Amino acid sequence: MSQWGEFILRKFSKDPSDSTSSSVNMDGWTVNNALNQLKSVYPDVKQLISGKRVLDFGCGLGYQSVAFYKEGAKEVLGIDTNTKSLHQARRLAKTHEVSEHVRFKEKIEEGDIGTFDVIISQNSMEHFPDPQQ
Repeated sequence: MSQWGEFILRKFSKDPSDSTSSSVNMDGWTVNNALNQLKSVYPDVKQLISGKRVLDFGCGLGYQSVAFYKEGAKEVLGIDTNTKSLHQARRLAKTHEVSEHVRFKEKIEEGDIGTFDVIISQNSMEHFPDPQQ
């Protein structure tokens, strides 16, 4: 494992003996609490995304993507390779009536590269293979 990968793993993995660990159980996520962990690490996230075009890389079920829009993002694109998660994310956006501004795809289109003001990838790095292995 790379030094960076180990840092991420140690920073965001839950130590079973430590009840104050920053690991997140996504089973309890809602649109209302989806940004809590990010805000605890980066309190100015609302200012960062306000009026911006946001790419949520590794969006999973879409809770953060929808929350980014509700917190003031101009537009959000969630990217994830899990088609079941994307289906649920699209339903979530429809339920919250934000489908026009919050979209979900399996991959980013070449024309979209470089058009985002902010790229966020939270709770996803542990799902990617280590390129050094």
